Amino acid sequence: MNPASKLVDYLRQSREEVKKVSWPSRKDTIRYSALVIGASVLMAVFFAGLDTGFQAGWSAIINAKTSAANQIDLTQENASSSQVQVQTQPASTTPTAPSTPNLNDAKPIETPDANKK
Repeated sequence: MNPASKLVDYLRQSREEVKKVSWPSRKDTIRYSALVIGASVLMAVFFAGLDTGFQAGWSAIINAKTSAANQIDLTQENASSSQVQVQTQPASTTPTAPSTPNLNDAKPIETPDANKK
């Protein structure tokens, strides 16, 4: 059998199978489509509500922990600030350039010599 006759035979059998299919009516198709769309919308609303709830819950937990940690830090700062005096320098109005190292004073790195033992 040559490839052309195989193709023709395949198309003929496919047409016969399509004729055997029980197709839904237009009314059934619309009903099933509406059911799928409605279920999709309900699931989207459900998961959006679940996501919003989890986000609000986690935010409340994180905010509670950070505010508790901040209160502990403030308590420790108040206790230590009464004992320690911090001297501050006035801020200069002109920016200073970063200092560069003086390479003229650099010493060579000493490496262990394998011959010395």
